[in-house]
Amino acid sequence: MDTVAEEVTRLGAEVLPVRTDVREPDEVRALMEQVNRHYGRIDVLVNDAGIVTHFQWGLPRWPKIRDMEPEFFDRVMRTNLFGTFPCVKYARPYMEAQGSGHIINLGQGSIRPDAEASIGACVYHVSKLSIRAFTAEVAADEREFNICIVSVGPGSGGGIATEEAPRRRAAA
Repeated sequence: MDTVAEEVTRLGAEVLPVRTDVREPDEVRALMEQVNRHYGRIDVLVNDAGIVTHFQWGLPRWPKIRDMEPEFFDRVMRTNLFGTFPCVKYARPYMEAQGSGHIINLGQGSIRPDAEASIGACVYHVSKLSIRAFTAEVAADEREFNICIVSVGPGSGGGIATEEAPRRRAAA
């Protein structure tokens, strides 16, 4: 974190690094308070914390569900899915008070037709697909406060369909 903060500062941006475990609601609440106190508002939240598979880079596959320890499943879900919840929950009041904001949740999981490519990725995909569903529901809750909440999934082959943004297929 310190290295990235130094690099960004060298590029001329103001940085407020705050070490936070997104699985700990009290830490997330304190983070949002600190950011609001420092900048006077919260305009954008990007939820991108996650435990990622990285099989495509040659890292070992995760265990299949039948072989997975419950603690591993819980750690991935608590980081990827549950970590999104307190960030949205505790940023939202600041955005509501100012009447605007943007929340971007990374939810790139998919249900792949190529089942072989997904072996070992079940918990990851479940966590990220759940983020997409969470995003759609909370977006409806916050629309009245002019808060735009979206889920994006770089490389997932599609986003989440909403009434404002129907799913579009790329031209072949």
